Amino acid sequence: MGQRGMGEPKTLLITDRNSNVRDLLRRDLTTAGYKVRVARSHSEVLKYLTWPTPVDVLILDPGIVPVSLSKFFKSIENRLPNVPIILHGFNIAEVEQELEYSNLIRLEKNAKSIDMIIEILKELNVSNYKED
Repeated sequence: MGQRGMGEPKTLLITDRNSNVRDLLRRDLTTAGYKVRVARSHSEVLKYLTWPTPVDVLILDPGIVPVSLSKFFKSIENRLPNVPIILHGFNIAEVEQELEYSNLIRLEKNAKSIDMIIEILKELNVSNYKED
């Protein structure tokens, strides 16, 4: 795996079943100073978690996952243990309540999602180059 230099922005992996939402997240989070990778499917999520370098946060639409989230999270944990996951979707409080993942943050999709994601990233100490 590649190495990240000091002072470089943190890398986010974003996915959403809606290409317009993916593009909006990519554009706004890139503008905010983050490095952003985009995955269009659950298999791309698993591929891009660690390639070419490990990501710092995964922003995941649960609707893109064709299997149970518990099973998918185990696959994620096998590849990149403890990566923070922001579960970003509609009716998110109802999504598989029994999920066991230590770094899981649930975020309801709405008009303020980008601002909320940036606040969560700050709370996680996931910096962007504009703050370094």
